[in-house]
Amino acid sequence: MRFESICARAAVPLKRWKHAAKPLERCLGLSLSDAEREVVKAVCKTSGVHIGAYYYWYFQKLLISRQVRRLRSSTNVRTVLHMDASNYSCLDRLPADGRGLLVATPHHGHYIFSIVAVAERLSASRDVLVFYGNPETHAGNEVFDRLHQHLFSHENSRVTVIHDTRAGLARALRGLQNGAAVIIMPDAFKNEHDTFLIPFCGRPMNVMLGTAALARKTNARILPMTSCPTDTGLGFASVFGEVIEPCAAEMPAEDVLHADYRVTLRMFEQFESAMTPSLLHWQFIRSHFGRQGDFPQLSSDRAASAVELLFADPRVQLKDITPVMVD
Repeated sequence: MRFESICARAAVPLKRWKHAAKPLERCLGLSLSDAEREVVKAVCKTSGVHIGAYYYWYFQKLLISRQVRRLRSSTNVRTVLHMDASNYSCLDRLPADGRGLLVATPHHGHYIFSIVAVAERLSASRDVLVFYGNPETHAGNEVFDRLHQHLFSHENSRVTVIHDTRAGLARALRGLQNGAAVIIMPDAFKNEHDTFLIPFCGRPMNVMLGTAALARKTNARILPMTSCPTDTGLGFASVFGEVIEPCAAEMPAEDVLHADYRVTLRMFEQFESAMTPSLLHWQFIRSHFGRQGDFPQLSSDRAASAVELLFADPRVQLKDITPVMVD
């Protein structure tokens, strides 16, 4: 990584670039519509940086993409660990009680390096399953398959990749029940019809409740993790949140959905706290911050208005219906 790190440090002045530059965007392979460019400028302004900080981030991504494609052996795991500035004390404090662990991380910062580093650390004491979208349906995810082949395919490795197929889900459930760690990225989804809206960074966001459901069904803990780049170079630090305990496995069926929603909301609240200082490093800022409208909040005034509308509905009016008399 020496060459890439030198390039990243040399390009730091790019952060001071104040104005949008389409020729520079083309050089970076960054395709922005006019609307997306305005979204990026607004996010950068909120974060207190120039648009050059976003260009610098994309330059870093190009360097990382180059390096990932050059990984060839387990010696490169040590290269990743050399760039790691994370504090893993929270992992060391986890009780050794045999329960499964869900490490939930968004597509933020150098998340690939964070996943490699945390997988390497956790595999010293338990099996690790990296769960992500099937490359056949999620373009670009084949990089994870290649990473596993180059970094974790040796005979004694306890790190395995699984996809979001029925077989992969079954393997994740078995692994968690047997005390394994599953690394999952819950800010992506396959079908919007399977998602629920939560408030995130001032806007509604579609998310799936799968992480919470996995934890509930296996009594596994959830540990939020956000990858954050260091100021210069290609270093990173994985920021860990507070452990989230799953809701009870045995509960009335009508309560399951609400319980999974509450756990998911707590998880994304921790992501938001860690990501707010550097939102421009999130893969989905253009789509998320390009959305219009706020997350609806049901205040007491709105609830009273809704009740009035309900009783004004002709379908609940009984005055023209002959009552049933019971003697």
